[in-house]
Amino acid sequence: TRLTDNIIGLSFDQVDSVPNNRGIFIDGTEGASGTEIGGAQVPGNTIGGNTGAGIEIFFSENNVVQRNSIGIRSDSFTAAPNSGAGVFLRGGARDNFIGDANGFLLNYIAYNGGDGIHVDGATTRFNLLQRNMIYENGGLGIRLSSNSQDGIAPPAINPLDINSAVTGQTVA
Repeated sequence: TRLTDNIIGLSFDQVDSVPNNRGIFIDGTEGASGTEIGGAQVPGNTIGGNTGAGIEIFFSENNVVQRNSIGIRSDSFTAAPNSGAGVFLRGGARDNFIGDANGFLLNYIAYNGGDGIHVDGATTRFNLLQRNMIYENGGLGIRLSSNSQDGIAPPAINPLDINSAVTGQTVA
């Protein structure tokens, strides 16, 4: 399944909220897996104004989230926050890819009420979070909680000079 070029939780002109509980919910208990949200060859989605997470992946695997504006309008600078996390992986979500290997298909995840990306639960593991633009969220940029990713601590990001690059990797 591929979800592309949608405006979710906002009016067509992206000015008013038309909230859902969650913007997109992928439920592996219903057999959903291998879903592409956005992607390389297609326009991404604009997901904002929802009362929960922008995207929630539950007990599902092999999903790809690329080239989306989450909590932010498609202009990449105007806030359209979701009340919860921008992206929430939980309940055994595994082998999912949030981001892009080369930086051309990154997700913009900003202005959400919760964390930019939240990974929760001991069975939620082997997820790759790479090359996303995450900023100005109400919680952490990336939160790994409840022993997620096999309990491997996230990389620490220390204060830096604005002209410096930040890199880091953790693998479970």
